[in-house]
Amino acid sequence: MSDLLWGLVQVAVVLAIPYLGSHLVSEQLLHRLVTEEFKAIPILDTLARVEGWLLGGLLLYTNLDASYFDLEHLFVSGSRWGLTIGEFLGQRANLFAYDPSPLFELLWPKLFLPWLASVLAIILLPALLILLCRYFWRSRQIWRALLGCTITALWSAWMAVYLVCLVCWGLYVLNYWVFAVLTFYLQFRKGQGHGH
Repeated sequence: MSDLLWGLVQVAVVLAIPYLGSHLVSEQLLHRLVTEEFKAIPILDTLARVEGWLLGGLLLYTNLDASYFDLEHLFVSGSRWGLTIGEFLGQRANLFAYDPSPLFELLWPKLFLPWLASVLAIILLPALLILLCRYFWRSRQIWRALLGCTITALWSAWMAVYLVCLVCWGLYVLNYWVFAVLTFYLQFRKGQGHGH
């Protein structure tokens, strides 16, 4: 039972990090750095987020092979997800621990979907964001808008990597207790449905 409690504490900590980080990035950092006009143009935020999610997905695709996501090997003692919470946060869930150089190899068409995603994330979306910022701002505000797009894209890329890795690591940490927690959650939701 203590293993379950320790696993739940660890999962609760790593679940709190993106929530607090999101508040810090969107409410504090972006609020101070970008203009009100930037927030009034949702296409910039949306495109920057799409770019970030694509980059995060591509970093996972190029740096982690399929064995990282093989359910047969996920729960075994030698699993690639057998990490302490510190190792998880410092290595697997850390966007900046991934090597970006393989992304550029994807620009040479071998497989269509990875090639298309890399062209979008590395060339088209950044170019489109620059053009849109140039279109909406003619003054020095363009640099603040580009900074806002960059922060949004980096945060989204980090979230993509973090959430995918969190699912795999959380499954490993909770192990067979995942099913007990899932059953408890489903019963809780079912009970809430009857209460209305």
